[in-house]
Amino acid sequence: MNRDLLSKWMRPLAVGFIAWNTLGAYACVQQFALRTGGASLTDPFKQALYSHLPLTYDYLFVGAETCGLVGAVLLLWGRSAARAWLGASVIFIVLQFGYLFANTDLLAHEGPRATLFPLFVLIMGAIQLWAAARAHRSPLTVRSAEPSGMKVPTILKDHNDE
Repeated sequence: MNRDLLSKWMRPLAVGFIAWNTLGAYACVQQFALRTGGASLTDPFKQALYSHLPLTYDYLFVGAETCGLVGAVLLLWGRSAARAWLGASVIFIVLQFGYLFANTDLLAHEGPRATLFPLFVLIMGAIQLWAAARAHRSPLTVRSAEPSGMKVPTILKDHNDE
């Protein structure tokens, strides 16, 4: 993909990522309101769940949203640091939802459908990380620095063959 075409679709995509992460930040603030009693849900199970989650969950949520939003803004600005921020966001997402499912009975109460939105959030995080890597033409995996066709000298030679 040439650089001009890449820049044409990257900016709108980055703006969409900023909007997505802003909605996530809003959801984070709403969840804090549930904890403090500033808001309530009609479902008593979810009200009890969100009002009793420990601060560890909140820190993971804030970490995921902060890293995602900063990473999306850096992506819009064309900064390579977006990869690190969006990578950290994916890690926070995994920790956040892993913590949620490991320490609550949400999965038992809601069943497998409780995993659909967290899975969607994780996929969105992975797409953002892919876009950041693609924007800078650097894959997430490490490539060999050796040019094709060039022979690398052997430093240690096995003298047992002589």
